[in-house]
Amino acid sequence: TITGVSGKLKGHIDKCGSDDFGRWRWITLEGKKDKKITIITAYRVCPGNLHSPDSTIWKQEWRALITPLNPTPDPRKQIILDLGRFVTTLQRQHHSIIPFINTNDY
Repeated sequence: TITGVSGKLKGHIDKCGSDDFGRWRWITLEGKKDKKITIITAYRVCPGNLHSPDSTIWKQEWRALITPLNPTPDPRKQIILDLGRFVTTLQRQHHSIIPFINTNDY
């Protein structure tokens, strides 16, 4: 994903970053009275399975998400859970959220 800000808004960038797997990027803008607006662009992989080719993004994310506690992760479900936690954390800090998400739902 790519997220950008230009013009007058560039001077309002407070923070920016991405999740560890590159599934989403974000930019937080700060306005008057410390008002924070976070813009998030996210990409949810297309449906896949263990028989998907190794070159697919689904398979790459699946391998990256494997842990001893989660030996069979579902990348499509995991991004919803992880992004939800990220947004909740921002909302607790009183950020307004503007999400742009390619969910690959047909």
